Amino acid sequence: MMNASNIHTPDSTIRRDTSGKRKTKILIVDDEPDVLAVLTAYFSEGGRFEVMTAQQGADAVMIGRGAYGRPWIAAAIDRALAANDDLAEPGLAERLGIVLEHLADSLRFYGDTLGLKVFRKHLGWYIEQAPCPASPDARRAGRSTMCRMESAREVEGALTALWSA
Repeated sequence: MMNASNIHTPDSTIRRDTSGKRKTKILIVDDEPDVLAVLTAYFSEGGRFEVMTAQQGADAVMIGRGAYGRPWIAAAIDRALAANDDLAEPGLAERLGIVLEHLADSLRFYGDTLGLKVFRKHLGWYIEQAPCPASPDARRAGRSTMCRMESAREVEGALTALWSA
């Protein structure tokens, strides 16, 4: 049944295609393979969306939970499975670029004040999932400090300093 499908488009998965246009990943969840096929074909047409599918809510939750602070993970899993290779996570510099781009997108979309507030929930996950600093206590302290900052410039500087330590 089509009305049983859920389509989720988290703002943290917005990427650009080869022409530079925005490309959004969407997750379609339905237990009917025919519905998944139709919706996948519909949303894939024109190349605006990168479509992922799941046949059970539990599959979708597992994909979603694993993506907290790691919006690249679905594409990385797809590449690893297609190449029968190890899962490759981006390095710290690349992660920093992703986080700063996400912050800039949030500020552009929501404005400076609301954009920073909205971004804080993502910032917490980015820091929690980062490999640096190695100490979970240091990551928690950094997250706590940055999530209280009142300007995006302060957050950028603190995050860069935290991940450069």
